Amino acid sequence: MYVDPLGLWKITPNGTILMEDFDNPAERYIIEAKIAWQNATTDAERQKASSLAELTRELLRKSGHNTTITADTTLSELSGFYNGQKVGYTRNMRFGLVPMGDNGCGIIATFNALLALDDPLKMSEIVKEYELRNSALAGGKFGLNPFEVPEFLEDRGHSVTHLNYLMSEPSGNFPRNFQETSYERLQHREIEKLIQSNTITILLVVNDKADITRGMHYVSVQYIDGRYHVYNRYSDMDIVYDYESISDFAKSNPDRELKITNAFGIS
Repeated sequence: MYVDPLGLWKITPNGTILMEDFDNPAERYIIEAKIAWQNATTDAERQKASSLAELTRELLRKSGHNTTITADTTLSELSGFYNGQKVGYTRNMRFGLVPMGDNGCGIIATFNALLALDDPLKMSEIVKEYELRNSALAGGKFGLNPFEVPEFLEDRGHSVTHLNYLMSEPSGNFPRNFQETSYERLQHREIEKLIQSNTITILLVVNDKADITRGMHYVSVQYIDGRYHVYNRYSDMDIVYDYESISDFAKSNPDRELKITNAFGIS
């Protein structure tokens, strides 16, 4: 009999897998790990299954950890928009295997969007939902997969319009050139129309359009009283920033300019 060192299951000589009974949102990973062991016939396949078991165990531990952190903040965390992933309670949570102070912007943008849509969901529940969809890129190192955002929101009954500037051009016959002023003006006007026609919009931006190694960031935006209110603009500031235009938002850092790659208008 093979006994998994992590204690998730036992494999009998006839190939039967005896599982512990987990009532946990990581059930999908448990099932995948179970199938991997059932199909493993070589040492390499068993090693791969063992690695999946390790991830499963970590997710089980972390899931309880995240739930505990937010258990005492149920009312306060749903009472207003969240800003500053490195300064609030999210800095002690994890998405995938990475602290949310470093990768939680997509989770927070979703949280703020659901709040604006009158469909509030606790931060820990959003983490669980995205993890069950395998949405943490490279175990969370690169944050949230942007293509999972519209599916998640649509599954909750919301309408999503997705503008993807990595895959297509804004409306009009302009060349795809990130340095082209006319291109960016057109893109920003298109995004402004999207924001104005929806309850809230999630943007994914490159922090420096001239240097993608400086990372990417999700924000959520609302058009209120003629200005664009941006939530979680900076990860270390618990402040809502507002701008006269999306171009002003893109140029709000003195040493670099943002590049918007995806926009999700949500109603």
